[in-house]
Amino acid sequence: MNTCTQIFDESYTHTHQSLSDAHNGLGAAIEMTHSRLELSVTNFQKSVELNPNNEPAFFSLIHLKGRICDWREYAQTFEKGMCVLV
Repeated sequence: MNTCTQIFDESYTHTHQSLSDAHNGLGAAIEMTHSRLELSVTNFQKSVELNPNNEPAFFSLIHLKGRICDWREYAQTFEKGMCVLV
């Protein structure tokens, strides 16, 4: 792999991690207002989509979806959460 490709790959990975962290923070800030919780869910989902290893965003998403009684995809999400914990 040439240097330009390595630099691009590293930059791309860093950008996704930074965007993931930004969406996680936005989701948390919105959740703390106790309003527009669906928007908070959307931001947590985007965070996990950008960086599947962002555990704080993933577990915040699980917690918030339970809090608003959104049980769609609960079995898959719970199973994934258990794998992360083990």
